[in-house]
Amino acid sequence: MYYLYKLKFPNGVHFGSENVGIGLERANIGCLCDTFFSALLIEILNLFGKDKLEEFVEMAKKGEILLSDLHPFIDEELYIPKPIISYEKDTKLVVDNEKNNIKKKLKKIHYIPITKFSDYIQFLRKEVDLPEFNNNFGDFSLVEKVKISRTESIDDNELYSVSVFNFEKNSGLYFVVKLPENYHNFFEQVLQGLSLSGIGGKRSSGYGQFEIAEDYIELDEECFVVKSDRILAKLINSSGDYYLTLSTTYPKKDEIEKVQTGFYSLIKRQGFVYSKTYSDTLSKKVSTTMIKAGSCFKDKLAGEICDVSNNGKHPVYRYGKPIMLGFNL
Repeated sequence: MYYLYKLKFPNGVHFGSENVGIGLERANIGCLCDTFFSALLIEILNLFGKDKLEEFVEMAKKGEILLSDLHPFIDEELYIPKPIISYEKDTKLVVDNEKNNIKKKLKKIHYIPITKFSDYIQFLRKEVDLPEFNNNFGDFSLVEKVKISRTESIDDNELYSVSVFNFEKNSGLYFVVKLPENYHNFFEQVLQGLSLSGIGGKRSSGYGQFEIAEDYIELDEECFVVKSDRILAKLINSSGDYYLTLSTTYPKKDEIEKVQTGFYSLIKRQGFVYSKTYSDTLSKKVSTTMIKAGSCFKDKLAGEICDVSNNGKHPVYRYGKPIMLGFNL
């Protein structure tokens, strides 16, 4: 069963930039599924212990549990990543001035409303003009912080800036999760606990704490009040010429050939292990190259969960199994 959850972040969020080497002053709007998965595992460990954590990981490895990235919504409208597809190759859009104008517009678009997805596909076929979107999810702000020096001198304290995204009152992030029906209550307890702990960076400042905006929605239902929910459910359960991934994905080795025939963008994922039992010192995870959400392939990918530990005392998991939307181009 697929479930849809909407989250609101009253204190704002800080999710690290996708670009390696970018500091705290740069950030993303959405949260990648590997970050979300790690946060869930820490919460499971704190609430239920090691055995339940290992059970959750094993179910995820088997595909019984799947996660999307966290993507934005405005009111009842759900947004999905802009499909990474070469419109020049597939639609033969020519005329230099027109092509340049379209490229400029497309560079500014990162998400499209799911109710406009069909219009966007028609645009790729050059059957309609590029649709207009409302992408006013909120605003970034730079928050000044002070790093307190361990010396007694105030002059040794350092100022630094953190980029925080503050959502509009009618906006937030949603995610899709696949769960066995008998596992749903357990997941809700973990999510409620995580709402207080928060997700993303600088959680000690309250960033990343969230409220579940409304009741969850079962995406296998046949009757929906909201159009965007109905379209999402249909696309998740559809086959097509292409499949768009809603999740940052780590493909299996035997799926590389499938990847190479698709349209995709890569992202390097790294970071530190935040575990008191992993090592006596702060340790880095093994970096991995993953496929960004919005990438499109002619076949579905299974992906995998990899161990990114590096000589530590226990495994460190990076989630990379996708939820994909089927569509015809």
